[in-house]
Order: sequence, then C-alpha cells, then structure tokens
Amino acid sequence: MFKTIVSADTLGAALDSVSVLVDECKIRLEEDGLTIRAVDPANVGMVDLELAAAAFESYETDGGVIGVNLDRLEDIVGMADSGQLVHLELDEETRKLHISLDGLEYTLALIDPDSIRQEPDLPELDLSAEIVIEGRDIARAVTAADMVSDHIALGVDPDDEEFYVDAEGDTDDVHLELGREDLISEQGHPLRRRGKDRTRRGVPRQDALQLRGR
Repeated sequence: MFKTIVSADTLGAALDSVSVLVDECKIRLEEDGLTIRAVDPANVGMVDLELAAAAFESYETDGGVIGVNLDRLEDIVGMADSGQLVHLELDEETRKLHISLDGLEYTLALIDPDSIRQEPDLPELDLSAEIVIEGRDIARAVTAADMVSDHIALGVDPDDEEFYVDAEGDTDDVHLELGREDLISEQGHPLRRRGKDRTRRGVPRQDALQLRGR
C-alpha cells in the first residue's frame, strides 16, 4: 500500500535531481519516507536521495519497491502549478500509480524493479570536510560556469577559509568565492583537493546544498 499527498514543488525537485543521471529508477517505499539510489550509465555520477515522510502533506505505506520512468512522471508532475498538491496512490493489483492534481487524473504504468539496473553500493570515503551552502548560490555559480565550460572545480582555500568554484574555458574563466560567513555551515578540515562535478541541474535555488569532500 502506498498513498501520499505532496507539494508539486517538493516532488518535482526530488525527481529532477535524479533524472539528471538516469531515465528510470527504483523508489523504495520506507515507513519514514522515500529513498532512491542510482548511478548513471557511465558510472561517473551517483545520487542517493532520501525524501522524509515529514516532507509530505500525508504519507502512508506498508513498504515495497516500485520502478518508474522518470521522464513520464516528471511530465505529469510538471503539469501542476507551483504550490499545488499532487496525490499519488499505488494500485497493487495492476501495478499502476494513480496520480491526481487540480482535477486531472493520470494512471502511470510502473516498471518491473527487477528490470532496472541494480542500485549501487555507497563507496566508503574518508570525507574530512562538510559544507552546507544555499542552493541559489551554487545554482548561480553553475549558471555562470556553464557559459564558459562543461565542468566545474569545487574546493576550499584552507588559508582564506573560502569555498570556491572555478571553471576554465578555452578563452574565458569563471571564479566564485564564498567566505565562511556566506556558508550555512562548515565542519571538519578544509577541502584541499579540487574535484570535477558534471551535474548541471537538480538543485532548487531556494534549498540548501550539502557538499562533502576530501
């Protein structure tokens, strides 16, 4: 059994962060919320998403796993206006998801979870720093970087205690710095190595983004 009511904004943002990497995924229906873990076909990027039951207007389930086509589900949720509520209910006999919003009724055929790529194991990483940043700040940085390059470097200057974003193109460069006072929080030792992140979408501007690194 699965029956829930959730804001279209909340559900849309969650789906968008996963569809950046994959077209279909398994959604685990846990008592305390939904979980999704998936890796892109090239094994370059992985998403591990938890949407707590508290994020829903109402949430009922007795557990289970469903497989969904993210493009189709996003298209349906995208029909809702900002702030509207989306009602979802699983028909266990037909294995279809009934979705209703603002008088519109949809029936979405689900995918056999066994036919979807196996969920990846979480790698064991020794992460010595954790930074929480406003979603709008990282979105601004990615938008600026996208004008000059298809990848960005993220890091922390241990001397100036600044989080930075760098992008280098053939002729143009972008650099953004955020001091400790501009971050929501910073824990552990500063990041001392630069890394690449090819993700371009998926972070709502109003949300906070948690970054961890070595």
